[in-house]
Amino acid sequence: MGNLKRFFFIVYRLISFKKTPVGLRSTFEDLGPTFIKLGQLLASRPDFIPKEYAEELRKLLDQERSVSFTLIEKTIREELGSNVDDIFREIDPVPVSSASIGQVHEAILDSGEKVIVKVRKPGIELVIGQDIKILRFLMNFLRRFNSFRDLGVEKILKEFFWWIEKELDLRMEMERGQTLTNNLKDLAFIKIPKMYKQYSTEKILVAEYVEGITVNEVLNEIKKQNITDLKDLKLPFPIDFPKVISEMIECYIFKQILTDGFFHGDPHPANLILLPKNRIALVDFGIMAVLDKSEHAEVLMVILSIIEDDPKILLHVLTSIAEKELTRKDELEITDSLSEELHRLHGGSLKDANIGDLILNILSLGRKYNLHWSPGIVLGMRAVALIEGIGIRLTPGNSVVNYIKPHMRTYLAGEAMRNFSEEEIYKKVLDFMEFGKHLGDLKEIITDKGIKMVVENGPK
Repeated sequence: MGNLKRFFFIVYRLISFKKTPVGLRSTFEDLGPTFIKLGQLLASRPDFIPKEYAEELRKLLDQERSVSFTLIEKTIREELGSNVDDIFREIDPVPVSSASIGQVHEAILDSGEKVIVKVRKPGIELVIGQDIKILRFLMNFLRRFNSFRDLGVEKILKEFFWWIEKELDLRMEMERGQTLTNNLKDLAFIKIPKMYKQYSTEKILVAEYVEGITVNEVLNEIKKQNITDLKDLKLPFPIDFPKVISEMIECYIFKQILTDGFFHGDPHPANLILLPKNRIALVDFGIMAVLDKSEHAEVLMVILSIIEDDPKILLHVLTSIAEKELTRKDELEITDSLSEELHRLHGGSLKDANIGDLILNILSLGRKYNLHWSPGIVLGMRAVALIEGIGIRLTPGNSVVNYIKPHMRTYLAGEAMRNFSEEEIYKKVLDFMEFGKHLGDLKEIITDKGIKMVVENGPK
């Protein structure tokens, strides 16, 4: 399909689609890989699109037909040269998975090590590049209309262009994986697959094969075995699910997001592999995010407000990101809405409320009050929601809030002054939260040395 023909096809489908959530999802599926990726990004941005559309776009699956192994093998040989047969003892021609951009095959190195080989699909960069040019043209054309600017479409498209171009380069995915390996080296319960830099290029990523069972496979087994009590679940090795969920929370929320500010942005069940002795392997580093000091402070306060059932702190965060000053009426409406959501989360049944729904509703406020979050914060909150979703299914009846609280206590104690007891620091932090007048500008809460707070000495 030529560029002009593709242009008119995209414009026609975007204008003529049935104006419903299902209609938009179906249109993105018909338009192919670029728009499936765009739809997945929009699914996490209910601050830009209606919540019902965001929820429908969550159903977009990045599963595409596999490319013939002949083409995959050709790419491998072009990238690694004539010594491919000296590198790989064998490569399984049947793919493990096939998505829009890449296809994954199992292989064995000449040394005998089992690996996975992720290969960028031949020509996919041309397809996506063509679609991006068309989207850029449409964006520049529509920029002259005020209604288009008010929708914030330009902002979300620029975010998408930045994201998709990074995902096309598999060397960058390898580098992100290596950075994460270094950051998490002190967490004995976490494993990051070894990356083979010498065999990886822009189009190929070779990484260690991890032997275990994905969370997705565990969930399928629960359904297949018709399990009501997880103690009866038959798996290749025993798993302490409450311990594993606690480890996920420590790894994602408190190490990656709140300590390092660099995190694995897509912890869905297929990207988390459970290993013997309650260890967890993280795979697929196509989506990673970085938080600056201000964003770090915002995420911390959102989590604190959620676990402590405090809408005032959450309102302060929302006020700090508003593109225009909120009126007193706006603040009261937002506080009432947040109070209801938080009290339902803390006082109601877990069947009726969860952090994921609360986060979705918080993000949705953006459309009404011009509260647009940065990409990093959205990915961070999405990661929290995904981990909670896994926790709800693997430890039914337990509140993820109760898993988070002890980690938060330890985190705050470690970040605060070392010569005070954990109990004292935690109480001071809660007092600090209660009195909004002491909160000040969020950007000044986090310093180069961590959380800045003043704790008065008691009587000598």
